[in-house]
Amino acid sequence: MKFVTGEKGYDERQIAARGRGFMLAYLTSMAVLAILTCLDELTEYITPYSIFVVTAWSSLTVFSVYAVTHSAYDRINDTATGKCVFGMFGACGLFVIVTSLLKKGDVSDDLWTHIFVGAAMVINSGVYFIYHALHRNDDDEED
Repeated sequence: MKFVTGEKGYDERQIAARGRGFMLAYLTSMAVLAILTCLDELTEYITPYSIFVVTAWSSLTVFSVYAVTHSAYDRINDTATGKCVFGMFGACGLFVIVTSLLKKGDVSDDLWTHIFVGAAMVINSGVYFIYHALHRNDDDEED
């Protein structure tokens, strides 16, 4: 049952999936924040920037993977717009990783943070393309 008409429309299932995705993302951010705070107490090495960025990207990645694998956003599911956005997202992630590794300097907390951010971007993009490559014919079979 569709409530809002549009290109494909949104239904109750998508709204519920987004709600579960936001819940998992929130729980992930709390768990990552607790772990990083404990590690910082032990090492006194992790910067506040790194704690914030790793927490934010962890929860964003969990939400993105959940939303894509549960088809929670019809307007990006296997469309030209979705492919373009996630393709650029993955390319930007690779750019962040490569530029972080090519920077001259010692291995620091910020280097690992930038690599983590780039990896999260690549994971989001990869999950989108792999999921839709594996489920390409699912919509055709439902009609």
